[in-house]
Amino acid sequence: MSVYIDPHNSKPVPIAAPKREREREREREREREREREVMSSPTPSPTG
Repeated sequence: MSVYIDPHNSKPVPIAAPKREREREREREREREREREVMSSPTPSPTG
């Protein structure tokens, strides 16, 4: 089975799991959006 090394978390990811990979990408996008919102907002979020 061939594996793909994800440059973001440098872990071998099985190529046979594209749906999971897409879900992971969506999670990363959400994290980025959250970080952007926290940076642009004057008050820090309670979750920190």
